[in-house]
Amino acid sequence: MAYAWKKWFPPSLAQMKKINVRFDSWDPKAKGVKGFLFQVSNNRLLKSNPKCVVEQTLVSDCSPPVVEFTFKNDQKWVFPCSGRTDNEILMEMSLQSERLQNSVGLGEEEDMIDEEDEEAAAAGGKK
Repeated sequence: MAYAWKKWFPPSLAQMKKINVRFDSWDPKAKGVKGFLFQVSNNRLLKSNPKCVVEQTLVSDCSPPVVEFTFKNDQKWVFPCSGRTDNEILMEMSLQSERLQNSVGLGEEEDMIDEEDEEAAAAGGKK
């Protein structure tokens, strides 16, 4: 059940310009961030946007793990990840990318509504 979200929100770096992962390597709550970094560095995921820069910053000041996302429109989003799993971080990244794509229209493909769906919506939801 932990992987059920991948059917609806497949991870993609299409909207990303840069991902900076900061964590203390000795922090036990950074386990999810380490897994996230491993998954984001995967060649299959990097193929979704070869221009996306993935950086890691190791700190030794006992600060909580944080992932900073920079989107294509230079909007930044800082996500605190203390105690989260790698799949939770991937899901949040996908959700935030989807929200941004839908609100700003950053996608390469425009969302198109069929004429039939428009007529059905105008008729009260019945086809």
